[in-house]
Amino acid sequence: MYNTANVGIAILIKNKKGQILLGQRKSKLGNLTWAPPGGKLEPCETIEDSIIRETKEETGMILSDMKFNSITNDIFEDGNHFVTIYMDALEIHGFPTIMEPDKCVEWKYFDMDDLPEPLFLCFKNFIYGGDYKYS
Repeated sequence: MYNTANVGIAILIKNKKGQILLGQRKSKLGNLTWAPPGGKLEPCETIEDSIIRETKEETGMILSDMKFNSITNDIFEDGNHFVTIYMDALEIHGFPTIMEPDKCVEWKYFDMDDLPEPLFLCFKNFIYGGDYKYS
């Protein structure tokens, strides 16, 4: 049985070397997989406010500017369904810190051509196809 689709959000944060920030998840959905900071869009919340909130809650970093990157359509084997909105961080302050140790093992930057495995399904769809980019 499939559930109603949820709206997920994710922020793509890169360091000065062009490496992307990923966290190893502690979660029923995608446990020990790697993904960028993100979460669910809350009712009546803007996409920007959701990403700013989730980034601060998860990493302690303050995001002050972003732009749209793409969306993915993510259907998990257990029936969970997300449409995930990806944004690029344009201006970020601070350093990644484990703010929710019950939800994240670690934050680490990776080269885009040397990503860790396994990737969270939503991020895997973003990396390997299944996304809809703004052109």
